[in-house]
Amino acid sequence: MGSPWNDYSGRLSALKLVVFAGLFLPAGWVLFAYSFGLLGARPLNEAIHQIGLWTIRLILAGATRGSG
Repeated sequence: MGSPWNDYSGRLSALKLVVFAGLFLPAGWVLFAYSFGLLGARPLNEAIHQIGLWTIRLILAGATRGSG
């Protein structure tokens, strides 16, 4: 089994690497906001909501991509 950022021939795919790294940006933003108190009076609750919103966005983005 290869790495998720490699293409089918085993070479590094820049596009896959950027997309794979980009999937961690929402979690990084929420951790940053939580650490610096930017999430309001109930930060844990807001962090959970933010992760949920990003989950829905990523699912919809994947669904609109199609299978072809």
